[in-house]
Amino acid sequence: MHLPVRAARPSRLALLAGVTAGLAPAQSWVAVTDSVDISDVPCAYDSYRGRVVAVDSSNGRAFEHDGARWLAIGALPTVFGKPVSVAYQEHSGRTLALVAGAGSVFSTFEYDGHSFTQLSPVHVPPARQYTQLTYDSVRDVVVLFGGGDASPAVSYQDTWEWNGVDWLQRQPATSPPPRQNAAMAYDPGRGVTVLFGGVDGGTTLGDHWEWNGVNWAQPSLGSLPTARRRAQLAYDAGRNRMVLYGGVGPQNGLPFFDPQPWEFDGQQWSQQTIANPPEGRSHHAMVAVPGGVRVFGGVLNPFQPATFQPLDILDYDGLSFQRRAGSGTNDVFMALDSARGRTVVLTRELPGTRPPRTFEWDGFALDEVLVAGPNVDTNGFALTAGLGGPGSGVVGFASNGTTWDFDGTQWSQLPATGPSPRSYAALATDTTRGVVVLFGGVDSVGELDDTWEWNGASWTNVPAAGPSRRASASAAFEPTTGRVVLYGGVSGLSYLPETWAYTGAGWTRIDNGNLPAEFGQVAWSSERQRLMLARTTNGGFGPPATLELVGNAWLPLLPADPEREIYRLATDPNGHVIACGGADPLDVALLTGTPATLALAGSGCSTRPVAPRLALHDRGRPGSVLRGELIGAEPNGIALFAGSHAFATTAVGPCLLHLQQPAVLAVAATNAVGQATLPIAVPAVAALVGVPLGLQAVSAEAGGPIGGALALSDAIRIVIGD
Repeated sequence: MHLPVRAARPSRLALLAGVTAGLAPAQSWVAVTDSVDISDVPCAYDSYRGRVVAVDSSNGRAFEHDGARWLAIGALPTVFGKPVSVAYQEHSGRTLALVAGAGSVFSTFEYDGHSFTQLSPVHVPPARQYTQLTYDSVRDVVVLFGGGDASPAVSYQDTWEWNGVDWLQRQPATSPPPRQNAAMAYDPGRGVTVLFGGVDGGTTLGDHWEWNGVNWAQPSLGSLPTARRRAQLAYDAGRNRMVLYGGVGPQNGLPFFDPQPWEFDGQQWSQQTIANPPEGRSHHAMVAVPGGVRVFGGVLNPFQPATFQPLDILDYDGLSFQRRAGSGTNDVFMALDSARGRTVVLTRELPGTRPPRTFEWDGFALDEVLVAGPNVDTNGFALTAGLGGPGSGVVGFASNGTTWDFDGTQWSQLPATGPSPRSYAALATDTTRGVVVLFGGVDSVGELDDTWEWNGASWTNVPAAGPSRRASASAAFEPTTGRVVLYGGVSGLSYLPETWAYTGAGWTRIDNGNLPAEFGQVAWSSERQRLMLARTTNGGFGPPATLELVGNAWLPLLPADPEREIYRLATDPNGHVIACGGADPLDVALLTGTPATLALAGSGCSTRPVAPRLALHDRGRPGSVLRGELIGAEPNGIALFAGSHAFATTAVGPCLLHLQQPAVLAVAATNAVGQATLPIAVPAVAALVGVPLGLQAVSAEAGGPIGGALALSDAIRIVIGD
């Protein structure tokens, strides 16, 4: 699952809490974790940096996966369409991305770990869709074969190679038949590129071809995998064999999604019989990684019950599939346990997968708590803060009418009878009066409009006139006024954009009546000392505008954000508002006035065409590990990383050092493509929020501007934040 991972490697920098940021007037949503839907998004494994690079230019996005989490690496320059494929080039340490451009030819980009650069080769293959790229590590070229166009419908059978400078069309005596959506990968053990399957027009192919750099050949083999398109092929170096996984092919007039991998040892193909394999899929990505192959996302078999979302990441080692990410979570329910300083998150899993799971957010990371329960259907579960006292953490109300308590170690069903069974009731804790307030929900008949109070021992029905019948309303306690505020809800197919307040005296409608009918969630911000409202369209799938309650009026705080999807809100132990939701409902975002920032703080200096550069894609948060990288230095040399909490410009020969009284953080060796890494473990200390850190690197460079032997990288300024 895509959750932040605490520091696993020793820090090379001791960060001291010397600066504490005050309340910033500006607020913003900060993504702490962010899942990525990799359906039809090409990936390549950067073996030097240990990252999988995913390029989704149809949405203007690119990401890296470091084995534990996704990291945004910025947008591509303006392009048209999507990369047909990507391939990592070991000899240069760069990922090649081939993008359908504005005209009839491809645009060629390379990503070096820092940024994308568009190249200008003399020759370029004609643009097309659904071609394949693979890297020939013996000849240091990227091989392209085939592809197709939809209008007019045509498939290609041409072969091209990229040598790092230009594209060369090869003219083999024999070529495979035209195709698109084939599977292709390089076999370094035998020095050939292997091509399997694909589709041409209405014909799905199941043939095996090999390219040796001069000609294509179709070896005589025994059994072959079933014909398929949109499969993926990768070379498992540890076991010296090709792995073919996924794809869709015809069988008995219906699409067939093969759930089992096939393997090719250089002599024959064999279908594996892996116990409990994941569902067959197409449109996925697959790359070779140390220990086997890694599968990303895809489109699942629509003829079988979905057991997980297409966000999953799977590792295959020849014996089994291990899930690295992809929670299968359909919904979450959240509440702050203020006594323990934890925001509790309870999940609803997709049908037929697994029981609810419990997580806790401590302000820095979301960790799973391995406890059983509650042993009920969590469809429409309601969760709120407990009433204090020993053993009281959070209180929940289940759709079967039972009341639950979670004290940090176990879920317990409480011996209480009260509201009738229902889903999606509004629940909030009035800490002033010491009661939990429940309103409405929906049962088998329809929406409800009753009000109940829980005093820690029993439920009481309060005969108070108030909001109309509704489900999925959101409620939170406003401690400055001593009232429970309820927003929105759904009645039938209609959203109800109303705001009501409840005290011991009953319900009062308080809104200013000018909000559009949309879905929304409310939570208390201790940082702002106000209630926050995140409003989305289409029942939680859309861009939320963020508002705050000032008196009885909702006032805009942030405009709609098309990149943010929010399902639930709660108060964070550090006083922020925490949101869960997005591609994976367990993705975490914070509403904060102290976001982490990263900015260029000065240029580098070198005799090379481009000076060495520092790259950092992680967010500088307490409890995180920052992975700084030096890119573009002299290969197989020495690099010195320096850091400082202050900035000043000092001349070093003809170059400029941008750090004031820098300290040496680490000395490292650059690799064969001029890269070096600096891991920095940031302690999980809230007082570090606002602390600045500057980084700059000195690297060996023959004939460099400093003493004829050294160069300086650019400088970056990091501010630790949320």
